[in-house]
Amino acid sequence: MKRGLYGSHPHCTAVLVIAQDRMEAELDLKTDAGWTSSVLQGGDAELSIPGFGLRCSVADLYERTPLQPRSRG
Repeated sequence: MKRGLYGSHPHCTAVLVIAQDRMEAELDLKTDAGWTSSVLQGGDAELSIPGFGLRCSVADLYERTPLQPRSRG
């Protein structure tokens, strides 16, 4: 429900929903043709939001969480 509200805001160009129980993110990006949606699964998946200059792996979103704890090495 919130995704729709965010997406209806005229200045919103990206909506990112990060799963709490697995390495997965849902990304909606606004383009000239409308909204595109993608599901990024697994730590190696690449997240890119060009309008924000953000590019990272999905695993980076989970750093220092139970899904991606800090290494003890």
